[in-house]
Amino acid sequence: MLLIGRFLLPEHRGAEETANLYRLDNYFTEVKILSDSPFLGKTLAELKARDHYHFTAAGWVRNGKRLRGPFGERVLREGDVLWVHATPEDMIAFRRERGIELHPVAKYGYDTGRSEAGAEQAADQLVQAVVVPGSDVIGHTLRDMDFRRRYGPIVVGLWRRGGFLWQELAGTELEPGDVLVLQGDEESLSRLANDGAFLMMPFHGEVRLRRKARLAGAIMLATIVAAALRILSLEITMLSGAVAMILSGCITFPQAYRAE
Repeated sequence: MLLIGRFLLPEHRGAEETANLYRLDNYFTEVKILSDSPFLGKTLAELKARDHYHFTAAGWVRNGKRLRGPFGERVLREGDVLWVHATPEDMIAFRRERGIELHPVAKYGYDTGRSEAGAEQAADQLVQAVVVPGSDVIGHTLRDMDFRRRYGPIVVGLWRRGGFLWQELAGTELEPGDVLVLQGDEESLSRLANDGAFLMMPFHGEVRLRRKARLAGAIMLATIVAAALRILSLEITMLSGAVAMILSGCITFPQAYRAE
């Protein structure tokens, strides 16, 4: 199965292509390190190697002052803010990880003490908005226009074609085609959707439960052993393994449904 299994399964590219239609990479965002963060005292290299993040640091702010690079041996402290270019999966993980928060959220809005269920609900409130050519927001920064007060949602990330941003998110002048990643409730997002300055799109990012890898492997191994020993019927064994994956938090209900 390891060698030829993938050739035996049918390909379903339609759903994948639809999901990737609005998928972008290299979002610019800001991450704040909180007092209970497991990343305290670690370097960026240690953080990326251990937790499998793929972001690139563009800036580091401590006590309101931007630190000079390189950042290789510098360790993270409480209150540090990182300006990073990250994948959609990293952005979702930042919002779920204990002890770190997307800085715009920590600065402008929502409660950082979220349960796992609350975090999953918050993940459903991420959308994207494209800045339409000719829009009156072009040439203005989020700070200048007071975006949060004017529209309601919080801008937690920005994607720009071919652009690598080096300054804070709130001070970046918007350009035609920029894609804003927004977090907000249904009402505020609906108001923004009715504004002709933006074109709304879904945000696609899969949650990666990095610390569940060993547990998931153990459940899979136990399922295979139980099936080989015929402790229960094959159907019941496989179903039990799938239920264990969900109850243990290795996968979420939406992920299990999509994989059906």
